[in-house]
Amino acid sequence: YNEDEEAYTWVDGMPVTYSKWGESQPAGTTDKGVLVRWTNGRWTTSDKAEKRHFLCSIPTTHSPTITMAPSVAPTAAPSRMPTITNFCPWTGPKASTLSRGNESSVVIEYFTRFTAWSDARLCCQQRGGDLVIITNAQQNALARLLQDNEVETNNAWVGLSYNEDEEAYTWVDGMPVTYSKWGESQPAGTTDKGVLVRWTNGRWTTSDKAEKRHFLCSIPTTHSPTITMA
Repeated sequence: YNEDEEAYTWVDGMPVTYSKWGESQPAGTTDKGVLVRWTNGRWTTSDKAEKRHFLCSIPTTHSPTITMAPSVAPTAAPSRMPTITNFCPWTGPKASTLSRGNESSVVIEYFTRFTAWSDARLCCQQRGGDLVIITNAQQNALARLLQDNEVETNNAWVGLSYNEDEEAYTWVDGMPVTYSKWGESQPAGTTDKGVLVRWTNGRWTTSDKAEKRHFLCSIPTTHSPTITMA
């Protein structure tokens, strides 16, 4: 609740143009914030001092959407929700986390749709990023911990693959490997090989790019200084 405006407003100062208030809501004014109920999506007010779960919105850099022309003309409307593109599921990532750096930060997103390496990369690019690049142990731990731990073979593609021109494994930005956590007898193979991070131990293993696996995207974010209090 905004005392100056004598109304509920968003954190950017904008008024409410869409609402989904619950019954008898909003209730109260001073020192009230708003919650979204997971049961029905309705909004309800509560004292700001109450401790609740919360949702953040992180701005990302934007790149043009990648689209592909259809091979055949559509014949009828789909019976269920379509995908946003040919590569990204409409449901979005199953999990995500922020990896903060000194000059920039990235959001690491985990997708559970089984996807070939190249198509997984196109999905990440459509979202304004690329397959995740791992340069230190902390990033590798995040890549491991984000993944499902239900099935041992549910490992995730990252942005490392064999580069024929360099005759070495390189990241999607063209940089060489400076930090690594290869599993036993890895890397194995060269041509058309991509790299997976195992959720069981964070070790890296190679696999044919055509294999469909879970995958991890890295989306650059705008960067603002960390807020500190004296």
